[in-house]
Amino acid sequence: MGIVLPWRRRARGNDRDTSGFVRRRLRFTGRVQAVGFRYTATCVADEDKVTGWVKNLPDGDVLLEVQGLPKDVDAYERALLDECESDRTWIEATVTSRENVPVIEGEKSFSVTY
Repeated sequence: MGIVLPWRRRARGNDRDTSGFVRRRLRFTGRVQAVGFRYTATCVADEDKVTGWVKNLPDGDVLLEVQGLPKDVDAYERALLDECESDRTWIEATVTSRENVPVIEGEKSFSVTY
């Protein structure tokens, strides 16, 4: 008998078919460090059906890669930008670059990378 902790997230992507997936790399500039941007990006990803990572860059920008079905990746990007523009946050993010990159097979979650 195993214990399942209620806050432990099930690994996603173990049996996901990645055919039709896209992966997008986004670079954000503005007030994006020390204001909860990475936390916000992770929370928004938990609501959508996407995987990937987000990390701070030494120059003060933030780099993010998100992967999933095209409609889910688009929805994630819209939801993240909407959240950044809300009155609940101090984030002032602008997307300075957007590019498609190769899909990573077997990726299971969205995480903060250091």
